[in-house]
Amino acid sequence: MKPVRFALGVLAAALALASAVFAQEGREEASASATGEQEAFAHDAELVADSVISSFMRQYRPAGVTLAIVKDGKPIVLKGYGVADPETDNRPIDPRKNLFRIGSISKTFTWIAVMQLVEQGKLDLDENVNSYLKAFQLPEPHGVPLTLNDIMAHRSGFEDGGAGYMLVGDPARTQILEELLRTEIPAQIYPPGTVTAYSNYASALAGHIVENVSGMAFNDYVDEFITGPLQMNHTTFREPEGAVANADGPMDPALEPDVTPGHVFAGGRPKAIGFEYIQSVGPAGSVHSTAADMARYMIALLHKGEIDGVKILRPETVEEMRKRGFSDRPEAVDFAHGFFNGKMHGYEYFGHGGGTSGFFSIMEFSPELDFGVFASVNTTVGFSQFKDIPSLIVGELFGDNPASTNEEFMLSAEEMQKFAGEYIDNRRNFRGVEAILNFFNPALKATISVSPDGLLIRRMGAEGSAWKPAGPFAFRNFSNPDEVMTFAQDDSGEIVRFNSELGHKSFERSTYFAKPDFLYLSALTSLVLTFSTFAAAFMRRRTNKGMNVSPYSALALYAGFLCIVIIVMGVSAILEIAGAGVRVTQEFPLDGTRAFLMATPVALISWTAMALSVIPVWISTNFTFWRKAHYSLLAAALAAFGIMLWNWHLVGA
Repeated sequence: MKPVRFALGVLAAALALASAVFAQEGREEASASATGEQEAFAHDAELVADSVISSFMRQYRPAGVTLAIVKDGKPIVLKGYGVADPETDNRPIDPRKNLFRIGSISKTFTWIAVMQLVEQGKLDLDENVNSYLKAFQLPEPHGVPLTLNDIMAHRSGFEDGGAGYMLVGDPARTQILEELLRTEIPAQIYPPGTVTAYSNYASALAGHIVENVSGMAFNDYVDEFITGPLQMNHTTFREPEGAVANADGPMDPALEPDVTPGHVFAGGRPKAIGFEYIQSVGPAGSVHSTAADMARYMIALLHKGEIDGVKILRPETVEEMRKRGFSDRPEAVDFAHGFFNGKMHGYEYFGHGGGTSGFFSIMEFSPELDFGVFASVNTTVGFSQFKDIPSLIVGELFGDNPASTNEEFMLSAEEMQKFAGEYIDNRRNFRGVEAILNFFNPALKATISVSPDGLLIRRMGAEGSAWKPAGPFAFRNFSNPDEVMTFAQDDSGEIVRFNSELGHKSFERSTYFAKPDFLYLSALTSLVLTFSTFAAAFMRRRTNKGMNVSPYSALALYAGFLCIVIIVMGVSAILEIAGAGVRVTQEFPLDGTRAFLMATPVALISWTAMALSVIPVWISTNFTFWRKAHYSLLAAALAAFGIMLWNWHLVGA
């Protein structure tokens, strides 16, 4: 029996060996097949990216674009298009070397820093932020405390601002973060947590809270706990030597030669602008990075905070970050712990965009696809098209999500009409001198009407779009189903605002005084009545050459003269701003604006005196009825003009 057992044992061993060999061959074939599929997908992704980026570059002719695409934990496309600077550096963009300014994508690093401290129990997202501030305290005009949850959802209630001190061209004008936050506290227009209005100030404030709680300078913290562990060696919040705000050290000199200049499009070509310093509000937007580094960043974000065995967040923290801070518009884009969260061809995505005076960047990644796209252009052109690059690439590679449905929703003509009207952007300056810049934003005002075929027609500046009902207070872009605009109503059921489909701001139903129309009308009326006053005075002097000018007539002539001066100075300031380019954001207020603001108080004093003199004029027997009426009309027009100047914060520096 032993020989038989031996033979059977040998046979069994042979069969086992053969099975192992076949299994290994099967695994190798499966691995080879998977590798082949990955390589084919990467090849397709590169072809699609080439087509999308090349089309953009042909249409808008920027200097250069850098791109990263990741899939299944690996970078599958790292590519540069164009050059760093057509005038001085014709070397092709290197996605591993050229540093681009990623603007507000920087904020996502700030949110990660905040959540790391939440993990450690050092921060509470629902705590009053004043409890984390040392050098100053924020006012609470609405009696409601501001929280980090409000800030991460951009519902701080702050007005927008920053021209002349957030982004500057002169490094000597930069400020330490704490100093800027203490001296430039914006007005809080809305109660925290109620209205979406993107805020750089609030985001920078979150970075300062990281400093206070961690006991480290913000840039040092990011280096040690985020970019360092992720081996993002070409990513930094720091700026070159010279910025006053570089209290914790400047950019590594080894990186400076690879910093790509930003451009504006002028004279038919990209024109480089000087270096723009953002360090004063660094946590809100000062990062330089490469496409290769941003690929590593997206992989970590897609893989629950981990890459190459290194974790910057716990998996449960990443899951928590993918939840929205507010749940009032689930069908539209909103913020999930500081990251934009919405749908892209029906697939859920997270991400952020970022723009400065010379760059625009976009980063969007989808956990369900394990796929992400980062792109940055070093010329401020074609924003509306550039932000769609991730969506275009996803659409070509994956198509529409078959599980996604956009159900039809019907509203009656009467129900549709309640959304019609004029609205004004809430992301603006309300109570500061920067309100003058609102005149230069063509998209500040939105007009909504109802078409005969039951669509909402929205016009913003020169752009128009059509929207179909997607719910009782939601409308879907007729041309892009991923874009949803939502409306909010007050306790009485009146529509009070709509939330932008981009998710970062809202538009309030505007009152007449919130629009510049009345300012223009009061200025024009005052000007016409001033000229008629001058003409009447001239005719009276010709008729009665020896006539003495009464004090009231002199006051009217003086007030009218100041009206002309103010209008001329205002127009000059507007022309100066219109032609200043990036100097507006870096050096505001400009000389013409400053002079105009200094002159307006003098005019208001004389106009107030004229308004107070109306009663004595009517009592006087020296004026005819028609002169009294004309005097009163001029006084009323100048008073209205003055009120409008005050309303738009155009009185005094």
